[in-house]
Amino acid sequence: MRSLASPARESEQMDDADLDPATYARVLTDLARVNRWTLAARPTLDFVARVVGDRDRFTLLDVGYGDGDLLRKIARWAEKRGKTAVLTGIDMNAKSARIAWSATPDRHDIEFLTGDYREHLESGEARGGYDLIVSSLVAHHMSHDQLIDFLRAMERHARLGWHINDLHRHRFAYLGYPLLARAMGWHR
Repeated sequence: MRSLASPARESEQMDDADLDPATYARVLTDLARVNRWTLAARPTLDFVARVVGDRDRFTLLDVGYGDGDLLRKIARWAEKRGKTAVLTGIDMNAKSARIAWSATPDRHDIEFLTGDYREHLESGEARGGYDLIVSSLVAHHMSHDQLIDFLRAMERHARLGWHINDLHRHRFAYLGYPLLARAMGWHR
């Protein structure tokens, strides 16, 4: 078995630009299910709650939104508390936007962009930055140098704070996920 002390460097199937759109949609939908089962949004929601505090309004950028499940959870969190959340997601894969839009109720005013987060943050589109920048289960797709650049960009462009939530490398998860995925009928 490979060492879990450092990230795998093999590309994941979902990172293949030529992946069939239907397969990509199934992968994202299944990952959103995994995220629900594993309570993946909880650390990010805790961060948002702590930093937003009693503010009535905040802006947030989610880098690598996938099917948009985290942004929808943040929108529901803000809605329940009477807060105005200006939510934006950016994802490198252009196939993600259609999938995220189709899973997002009209009442959630979330902007789903595609492209490079760096170009977005450096452009006028970012309107001077965001209160919060978050990323969930994306950092493990980055090389060490990409991750350092990402951390620097978040530090530079997040007015109130930033948060990365990523995989916990553990033998139980490494060995258990394939079994759980098979039992639940999720894409491998």
